[in-house]
Order: sequence, then C-alpha cells, then structure tokens
Amino acid sequence: MEKGWWDVSAQLVGECRARGFKVASPVYKAKSNLNKQLNVITNLLSGPSAVISPAFQWAQSRDYILINVKFAHKLDTPATLGVKSKGGADITEKGLVFEAASKTKNKRFRLDLKLSRAVVPEESEWSMAAVGRATISLKKKHPETAWIRLLDSSQVPPQNMHTWWTMREQHVNDVKTLDTSMTDASAIAKAKAKAAEEAKARNETLPADGATGVAAGEANNNENNENNNNNNNDQDAAAAATEASSNSGAAAPEAMSEDASTAAPVDPMVEAKRKELMAEHSQARAAILKEATNQVALVQQNKARALDKADADFDVKLAALGGAGGSEL
Repeated sequence: MEKGWWDVSAQLVGECRARGFKVASPVYKAKSNLNKQLNVITNLLSGPSAVISPAFQWAQSRDYILINVKFAHKLDTPATLGVKSKGGADITEKGLVFEAASKTKNKRFRLDLKLSRAVVPEESEWSMAAVGRATISLKKKHPETAWIRLLDSSQVPPQNMHTWWTMREQHVNDVKTLDTSMTDASAIAKAKAKAAEEAKARNETLPADGATGVAAGEANNNENNENNNNNNNDQDAAAAATEASSNSGAAAPEAMSEDASTAAPVDPMVEAKRKELMAEHSQARAAILKEATNQVALVQQNKARALDKADADFDVKLAALGGAGGSEL
C-alpha cells in the first residue's frame, strides 16, 4: 500500500481473508502512515503557519524557577500532540527562548521570555513532557532570594501566563523564608555575609594590615618567653639536683613543687592540627545537610511529575470529549 500497489494489495488482502489470516493490524498501520504523509503534504499547500506563543505556568522553589509549557494558545484548551522541540531551549543569564513544532498539525510554537533576575544556564535544564507539554527548570543565580515577578519590567506579561499553583503550594514553606527584594543586590550582600561567617567558623579570616605586625610581635614575645621559661626550668632542675645530692634529698620536694607549678607551653603544631580537624568536621556536616536537601527536592519533583501526569490525563479525556480536531487552534 505504501508503495502504491493498490491492486496487488487488494488481491493479497482478499486471499489472506479467504485463508483465515489476520491482516487487519498491518493494513491499519499502513493507512495511518499514509495519512500522516498526506497531512504533511496538504499542510504545505497553505504555507507556513503563524508562530504561536504557548500558554505556560510558573512557580519557584528555593533554588529553581519552574516553568510548565502547554502547546496551546490557552491553558484551558486541548494541547497540540506530536510536538517536537527545535534545537531545545536557549537559556541565557537573563533570557529564555524555547521553540517547538508539529509537522502533522502545521503549528509552530515559540516562548520568548526576558527574565527579571539572573539564572545559571549551565545548571538549568528542560525536557519534553507527555500530552503536549514541556517543563523547564532555571537555576537561580542567587537562591537566597525569592522572585517577586518572572519577567523583566520591559516585557509585557502575556495573557496566557499563569501561576503554577501545584508547585507553588509544594514549595511555599521554603520560599516564604527568603528575601523578597526586587533586584539581586540584597542577594549578593547576603552571599558575602554568609561566606564571611563560614570563613570565620573555619578560622580562615585574615587579620587587618595594622594588626599583622602586632600579632607577629606578640607571637615572637610569647616564643621568647617560652624559651626563657624553658631555660629557667632547666637551670632550676639542675640546681635542685645539685642541692638534692649535697643535702641527701632534703630539697627534692621543693624542686618538684616548683616544676609542677610551671605550666607546659602549648605546641603550635598540635593547635594547628586541632583547627584543621574542626574545619573538616564543619565541611562534613555541610555535605550531609546538602545531600539531605537534594533528596527532599527529588521527592518533591517526583510528586510534581505525578500531578502533571494527572493533568495530562485530564487533557486527553477533555480532547476526546470535545473533539481535538475542532477545538485546536
């Protein structure tokens, strides 16, 4: 059939039915393939279609901006099926361009957003979802802040932009604790303050230039005092030993009490090792907390995918009820 051998195909189907062979499945499959090819050709007769700005929803977590794209001009209309991306999502620090098209329906979609805050393109991702949808996750450059708005003030918000309530309710507890400034200035300040606190906790803060010489002088004085104390202790111990030998051990208790009252100096290498162990302990705790946070985020993403699948099933049933062909743009 796909080669146009209609007479041969008719005779072959007749013979198969006469002998009891089942050929319905391959015949219907060939018919479907032919219809798809014919639709592509007939769509070319009308020329390229207008570019559609798809409907989308957005929400945010502590670390990401979450976007759910539906390949339809409105959120409450059936989605266009068989849509494939054209080169994926082009994500920049403050912009997003996502293009997709359906050859069978002769439809093209383009989502062009100017973001109000900065993101990290290398750590952002996108994927095609089921039933005419796509999801995009943009990594915040400054996760210490919550975005008040998605789009830059220079871009007029489209009418088919909506809040992704499912994801917003899921992350509301994390987002409400974040800073809500209109720019990244406060986020940068908070990041610097956090870095300074971490450096101070690891004893990595550097002394001021004026205090460097004083600290060095005090260290040298302490070292000289320790050396003098050690020399005095050695001399006292020798004198005590001499006196003990001449007086038959009478002065031994006094020498012992004098040695016990002298505090032993702190070994600088031992102190440095102790600080190093404290820093390793802090880093290990931070790694454990980060892994636990990632696991919680993974569970939340799985929940979100399950909810998206439920929405997608609803779209399929809605399309079947109202007739996808007559309702689509």
